[in-house]
Amino acid sequence: MTTGRRTVIIGGAAGMWGDSVLATPQMLADGRCDYLIYEGLAEITMAILTKARARDENQGYARDLIDTIADNLRAFSDTGTKVVTNAGGVNPHAAAAVLRAAAARAGVRCSIGVVTGDDVLRTDLGGGTGWNPTRSARTPISVLARSPPRWTRVRTSCSPAAWSTAH
Repeated sequence: MTTGRRTVIIGGAAGMWGDSVLATPQMLADGRCDYLIYEGLAEITMAILTKARARDENQGYARDLIDTIADNLRAFSDTGTKVVTNAGGVNPHAAAAVLRAAAARAGVRCSIGVVTGDDVLRTDLGGGTGWNPTRSARTPISVLARSPPRWTRVRTSCSPAAWSTAH
């Protein structure tokens, strides 16, 4: 009896801002990951990114993680590996712009999505729209740059699984 279920392999390519860049090529070479997760934010990181964005409107994201993703866009495309990250920090649109420019330079066609709603710089702390990973993850995207702070490690991992089971 077939249940119609499939196993989704999710790899952790980064667990913090400044993490090693070695995990990405290792996991891509292994070839089993459907998704790679780049989790790069903590409270101190958010403070640093907020100060960076205050100085320069085009900053506010975890540059090292975005650069690692950008450097591997061709490999992600070739292997069909999708990326989910919260490295967009307090400026996920700027992070997405960097990734789109990198994809254009590399001649890689990919979809880059940004999910917002928890921008505490623009909303009151009691508000926010919340985020439903099963609804948002149904858009077929290659890279998802997410705005924190409510982005948790559980949601980082659940989004790919939710998208995969819905499609």
